[in-house]
Amino acid sequence: MPYIQHDGLSFNYSDTGSGTPFIFQHGLGADLTQPVSLVHPDPKFRLIAFDFRAHGSTQPVGPIEKIGLAPFANDLRAILDTLKIQRAIIGGISMGAAVALNFTLRFPDRVMGLIISRPAWL
Repeated sequence: MPYIQHDGLSFNYSDTGSGTPFIFQHGLGADLTQPVSLVHPDPKFRLIAFDFRAHGSTQPVGPIEKIGLAPFANDLRAILDTLKIQRAIIGGISMGAAVALNFTLRFPDRVMGLIISRPAWL
């Protein structure tokens, strides 16, 4: 798997397909294999997922004060910037849905659509 360097961490991510970017994030305690196994988009979509801080193969854990919805949404924004994606469909399952909602409320100009599954922590 490839990695994106941000804030002193190496974020493990998956980027498949082409077309409209669709970021779908995992739940608490999971990793990117969760959304990748659940979502099989049409070839017109580019599916991107990454391991949050303290999850999966993203290393190191980093500062404990950056484990939370807003910092995870900030990481999402940095990953979009690194991949040169200005706008995307944002989504997630459980905690990933909460991060997607946090991101959408804080950065609405970056969001083409919002897809949430089993949202946690509004």
